Amino acid sequence: MNVLGVLLTGGEVHFEDSFIAGYESNGGTRSGTFTLQQNVSAGAFMGVMASAVGTYDMVVNNYGISGDIMAVGANLTLLQSYYDAGCMLVSPAGSNFYHTQSYFKSQLYSPVICGAGATENMTGGDCEFFDIDPYAEVLTISALTQSSATTIITCSGSNSSAYTDTIILSGVTGFANNPNGIFQYERQFDTTLLIDHILGAGTYGGGAIGNLHFQSYATPYIAGKIAYLIDTVYGGECTARNYDLARKLLRETTDYRNIDLSGFGRINLTNAIAQSDTAIPDLTPGTLTAERTSTTNIRLSFGIINEADRYEIYRNADLIATIDVSTGIKQYDYTISGKALKSNPYRFAYRGVTDDYEGDTSNSVYVPYTKGRYILTAA
Repeated sequence: MNVLGVLLTGGEVHFEDSFIAGYESNGGTRSGTFTLQQNVSAGAFMGVMASAVGTYDMVVNNYGISGDIMAVGANLTLLQSYYDAGCMLVSPAGSNFYHTQSYFKSQLYSPVICGAGATENMTGGDCEFFDIDPYAEVLTISALTQSSATTIITCSGSNSSAYTDTIILSGVTGFANNPNGIFQYERQFDTTLLIDHILGAGTYGGGAIGNLHFQSYATPYIAGKIAYLIDTVYGGECTARNYDLARKLLRETTDYRNIDLSGFGRINLTNAIAQSDTAIPDLTPGTLTAERTSTTNIRLSFGIINEADRYEIYRNADLIATIDVSTGIKQYDYTISGKALKSNPYRFAYRGVTDDYEGDTSNSVYVPYTKGRYILTAA
């Protein structure tokens, strides 16, 4: 899979690394190209996206572009056309602040919309998936003190707490009510965060940390997981149909699913791959043949597709019959109601389908009309 990373600025030094980390999180080894295009203005993004079609199978962008995508209603139509052409966009929801409404008003668009977090989306929504920021910032907690109903957290380290408002605390000990888990905070200073929490009796035992997760790295991490599934389960065939199948499979096998808070959940590649064999039926068609049984009837005979629920019979591009596989019927009689013109003969084909999947179309047979006679020929 060939991937284009598009950055609003040049500051995301681990953008490609995050993609690779997601791809290899289930034991795979990344292959394919990853091209990084930096300092792309939000207004220029759609032009870059259009140019990517035909060269790249996936485009991944960072925080800052989402608003401009949604500002123009026609952009979603364009993105759908790029998706249909085999170029999928994976985009952050557009906010690192806890459960703020993003520019995207639904979890499901042709772009994959991403949030960030470990056990829930601790950033803005709505999102289709959330996942960890593999380069989540780690703050060392040096002190926790109580002030009324507020716990004051004193921390050190490279601090980007101004760019989010949610922290995951872990390793806190020494109190009757240790604040471990996800907390929304108010930032007082670079090194001071306030949370609504009562510690109870005790003294801080030291050694705790706080993690800040951001969509800018969670998004390429999610993109890497999707790319791995496409390569592993769908043979690296980057088509809209395979993208749809992959996303459906991922949505059905996630962890921490909570549509209201975290979309369809955090991607679990192990679960997805384990279910992929049963989730994707073999709908390879058999051979279709035709026999003229009377001057007005053509009998179509078709091979069994064991994993199909129904057969669909087509004349030219029109669906003319649906047959339930459980009936055991393997033939269909078509009554001729007029003459098939030489320039537009009766052309028949069939395929197997289930409620969720559509198989490839079979070989075709056709009935041309030549000099007043019907002649059946197999193609």
